[in-house]
Amino acid sequence: MKVFPINSREAKDRALQAVMKIMGADGLEVIIRKRVESGSKEQQAWFNMLVKMIADDTGNAPEAIKAHVKIEAFGMETGIVAGRTVEYIPRSDLHGMKGFSQLIEGTYRLGAELGIVLPEPRVKAA
Repeated sequence: MKVFPINSREAKDRALQAVMKIMGADGLEVIIRKRVESGSKEQQAWFNMLVKMIADDTGNAPEAIKAHVKIEAFGMETGIVAGRTVEYIPRSDLHGMKGFSQLIEGTYRLGAELGIVLPEPRVKAA
């Protein structure tokens, strides 16, 4: 994968030239999307730990708790599979650090609704 940060007119021109070169005569599809930094390892670990605590306390599978929190935070996503429009649970890694913050907040909300006391987040000292 090639990444071209487009932060100037010159960078935009270089990216366009690269896209045209990649497409070539074959007419390959080139997808341009906003770059999202994935959640930090600490965020991911904290989210997974909170999910496991709720799952252990309720007897539900961690995957079910994650799915619930993701749907609450991001809603369902829609895509095309085999020519049909389907809804699916969103991927957390596409929402970046801000998205993982939403998931962590949603996990605390769910815990509170269920009467489960979850540990306070720990912030690293600078």
